[in-house]
Amino acid sequence: GFKKLNAEVFGISSDSPTRQADFAKNHSLPFPLLSDPDRSIAAAFGVGKSLFGLIPNRCTFVIDKTGIVRMVHNSQMPAGHISKALQVATDLASADQPKL
Repeated sequence: GFKKLNAEVFGISSDSPTRQADFAKNHSLPFPLLSDPDRSIAAAFGVGKSLFGLIPNRCTFVIDKTGIVRMVHNSQMPAGHISKALQVATDLASADQPKL
């Protein structure tokens, strides 16, 4: 998983910290959720709203240790986000290993 790769995982949404805490508890999330109530982080990463502007997009980003965005996965369907991010994180970790 991500821990074996020394990868940091965060969730960010415009929900209040109280709603996020409830969500994290209900879903047993193994990572922290950060609140972006003014959507400034979402705007900085180009995450808008979908479905007639009513529902926030669900995006996953993989950012390398130098701050470069290496992957963006934008899908309302939860399936695929973790597997795609894990594959990119694995590839990045492999690239960091010294070659023998």
